[in-house]
Amino acid sequence: MNQVPLNPFIPHQPVKPDEFVGRSAEIFDLEQCLSHAKNGTPRHFLLTGDRGIGKTSLMDYLRSVGRSVSSDQKVNFDFLVADIILDKYTTTLEFIRKIERAISRELEKTEPARAFLSKAWEFLNRVEAVGVSVRSSPTEVRSDTMLRVELAHSLINISNRVCQKSDYRSDVISKQYDGILIIVDEADQAPKDLALGAFLKTFLETLHRERCTSVMFGLTGLPTAVDRLLEGHRSSLRLFHQVRLGCLRKIEVIDIIDQKVLDIRNQGVSKFDITDAAKEVIWMYSDGHPHFVQQLGYCAFEAALNSVRDSAVNYDREFPMDFCVQAEHVHQGALHREGAIQIMGDIYFEAVFRRLSKSNEKLLILRQLVESDGFELPRSEIKCLPETNDVDNELLDLCDSGLIIEDRLTDCYKIRYASFAYWLSTNTPGIVP
Repeated sequence: MNQVPLNPFIPHQPVKPDEFVGRSAEIFDLEQCLSHAKNGTPRHFLLTGDRGIGKTSLMDYLRSVGRSVSSDQKVNFDFLVADIILDKYTTTLEFIRKIERAISRELEKTEPARAFLSKAWEFLNRVEAVGVSVRSSPTEVRSDTMLRVELAHSLINISNRVCQKSDYRSDVISKQYDGILIIVDEADQAPKDLALGAFLKTFLETLHRERCTSVMFGLTGLPTAVDRLLEGHRSSLRLFHQVRLGCLRKIEVIDIIDQKVLDIRNQGVSKFDITDAAKEVIWMYSDGHPHFVQQLGYCAFEAALNSVRDSAVNYDREFPMDFCVQAEHVHQGALHREGAIQIMGDIYFEAVFRRLSKSNEKLLILRQLVESDGFELPRSEIKCLPETNDVDNELLDLCDSGLIIEDRLTDCYKIRYASFAYWLSTNTPGIVP
């Protein structure tokens, strides 16, 4: 009896590190950062990208590499990895406390380690003992700068024990780490009062002055994380190696789909395949957006299963070995009333479109782009309403929203994602792509 195969596409969660495909350039870039840190020249990084573009999956992969072996360079890594998540309420003191807790969770396995860590973080206990909670403004007791400097010295003390070769390290921890990697996620959520750029500039420059080369910071977030850093200090951005995560290349999308084919064959459906035409349609609808690829693949697979279910006499007892996802299944899964396009639109497009569509001018521009070949028009062919003459500002707003992009070389504007064009035509009467 052949079991009905499980859908190999996973649109609802990050990709597991051992199933990660693609991003070879970005992986090499980030592994270089780890190699620099391991060799005493830490290169702090800032990873930015739009929602669903794969930041979480890539960081999960980097965590795995940081604790084991580089796939590309075959370099052994063994970093102590501490994870921090910022939110719009994070104060300076709470940020420091989050770092303390993340590192302590990794280290406090033994009684000597717990005693050492308690002493290393003693300054935090002193601050909170005089009445400042982690949700209060730390300026009630001491300046933010002093807290940053004290944090730096505490981490220097810890890194000297767990990362450097020394005679007194063995009573605290039985292994030697390559360094301490602190990953700060949701950096774009940092509140203005945290002054993230100033915090990290003071902190990292203190580490540099004290010749501490074992601590490395990695920030991740939406592209607005850059703004959060610059708000805190205009020079803070120069401290970070920037990695901008864009859409996947076509060859990477094909590699992901081919990996899913192997996953199904490993489930026992030995002749399963996704046709080249189906791969082309997934690429067309997704434009290389990783979440779109997963969602489109998921819905296409379900459409193909439904087709088999409707046609097979013994579907429950003998699943066909030559099960195949074809282009028509991708179209069905994408354009169904509750299909991939509608799901992606609800997540990524609806809120921003509803806000922008209050402007008749913007709606007219979007209509023209959606109804044009390739969802693209030269600026000279974009028409405005008779009563207005402010197309350039409307185009700028639409570009800022992420719904359209500008090609400055050709002076053309284009719908950023084909899936948005199809979602818009489905949800806006009278628009036909």
